[in-house]
Amino acid sequence: PQTTALVLKQIMQDTRDILKENQATQIRIEETSAEITQIKEELEAVKASAEKDSLTGLKNRGAFDKKIEEIVYSQKEPNTTLIMLDIDHFKRVNDSFGHLVGDRVIRYVSALLNQIIGPDHHIARYGGEEFAIILTGLSVMDAKQLTEKTRVAMCNSKLQRKDSRETIGKVTLSAGIATLKPDDSVDSFIERADEALYKAKETGRNKVIISA
Repeated sequence: PQTTALVLKQIMQDTRDILKENQATQIRIEETSAEITQIKEELEAVKASAEKDSLTGLKNRGAFDKKIEEIVYSQKEPNTTLIMLDIDHFKRVNDSFGHLVGDRVIRYVSALLNQIIGPDHHIARYGGEEFAIILTGLSVMDAKQLTEKTRVAMCNSKLQRKDSRETIGKVTLSAGIATLKPDDSVDSFIERADEALYKAKETGRNKVIISA
């Protein structure tokens, strides 16, 4: 009986040791899992920051290039449209009121695009005063309607200088829209939207034109 009691005592001690070891292992696993989650979150934040335009908070040109390549070559997204949108006579704004006011106008347009087109779509600052918007799952007429809504909102905005309350005058937008075709390359898709934008500017500005 004494031997049995000793054996049982040893078994109980071994069981306690195993449980302690398992507990310690579980804690280590949880700590490692938390560290991995944190690293993933940090990497996502770095990636998001690298894809962001510093002035507007929209996607930058690099992020746009990556997204449009992915969409054109996968051809998975139905009803894909590209909007190329430009601030009319932007040089005049910069020359008359300075670059700080010019930057505020760019940020104002960015805010309008975010508000009207929404964060579900890919809105990028393409360069300078030009923006590129990729819409998926919407018809070309829906895309035009959203672009027109943005154009009208901008046209009706009364922009003033913050410091002197001096009016900047009417600032308008021109835009060109193209629908993705099965045989499109990235270049041909952008080119057609660009041509429609150029046509909008050449025929009086402050308008939206759909590419043929």
